[in-house]
Amino acid sequence: MNDAGKRKLKLSIVSMNLSTNCTNRCVRIAEALSGEYEVEIVGTTFGVGTRWGEGLWPPLEGVSIPIRAVRGGYLPGYLKSIRALLSAIDGDVIIACKPRFPSLGVALIKKVLSGKPVILDVDDDELAQTLPGKRASLPKQLINTGGYLFTRMTHPFWKFADGIFTVSEHFRNTYGGVIVSHGRDPDELNPAKYDRTKIRNDLNIDVEDTVIGFVGSPQQQKGIDLILEAIRKLNNEKLKLMIVGAEDNDAYLASLKQQYGSSMMTVTPQPIEKIPYYLTAIDLVVLPQRKVPESLGQMPAKLTDAMAMAKPVIASGLADIPLHLEGRGLIVEPGNLDDLARAIEWVLDNRQDAQEMGMRAREYFLEKLTLAAMLTAMRPEIERTAKRMA
Repeated sequence: MNDAGKRKLKLSIVSMNLSTNCTNRCVRIAEALSGEYEVEIVGTTFGVGTRWGEGLWPPLEGVSIPIRAVRGGYLPGYLKSIRALLSAIDGDVIIACKPRFPSLGVALIKKVLSGKPVILDVDDDELAQTLPGKRASLPKQLINTGGYLFTRMTHPFWKFADGIFTVSEHFRNTYGGVIVSHGRDPDELNPAKYDRTKIRNDLNIDVEDTVIGFVGSPQQQKGIDLILEAIRKLNNEKLKLMIVGAEDNDAYLASLKQQYGSSMMTVTPQPIEKIPYYLTAIDLVVLPQRKVPESLGQMPAKLTDAMAMAKPVIASGLADIPLHLEGRGLIVEPGNLDDLARAIEWVLDNRQDAQEMGMRAREYFLEKLTLAAMLTAMRPEIERTAKRMA
């Protein structure tokens, strides 16, 4: 209860696509709020590849937050999905993750029909993310509510949201609101709870190998090819990259395997609770995002995970990453291969210093990047919007 005799506020967190990793942010928000509010995640399963409209994102397996999924598709059939979503969204406050039609658009329709306030959460530049879809034919764009055309039409309506969460100053400069950094449970992501030697043995990692980790969905703007090229430049056969979250049919990864196969290990998408298991096995995390519109304001959730697990981190100096890693990680110039290779080499040559850097990162995580810190940031905005519409 919030006050004596009052029920908990119910929050409906709306995902734009429950079939992809964009739901990860919804889960983080839901976990942070679940101790104080009644929380559920609602959204459409648009599917991936040929499995259109089918299936939840596999890492959602084991998530304890209630999830109400509606099967999606193209218009006009998607109109039935919209009606089902409007029925499923019954929270006192609606949190729409991303300014896209299947999340913000549907949430604002619900606001018009019910008067329920809407808080928009912004963690990506959705216009930049969907821009490649502009090349699709107009008929195809007119039936795809998650594509570029609908995103462009929906975006201006962010101003009708009653509150705003963002992940960086870059986005706050555009949308206002409050910064809600990606947070995690410090007990779940606790390096002291995991046996590194056993896990590496289970994964058949050679005791002499140094493993760079990338845990998440590999995309070109995230610079995975730069990591592999840096490994090649360093000419160290004991240096490997492990990608956790690799889809079997990923064309980008297939092309990388052709060029760098001996330096790569890939693991299919894993349940969210398995993230600390794989982070335990690696030696350092490298996040060399390119300086492109898609990444200018983005704060990788995998940065929080790495800091929580006290891993040495090397990352591009984009968005608020330098603020998080000041004295607690290494910042490299985006797209600069020589800079990246030097940073990796420093970690290899200064293992003790790198470990101490990782421990400082965990101390910062415990202060700034926990679920409790997320709740502290979100609570005033939620309570304000709830009272405003009461």
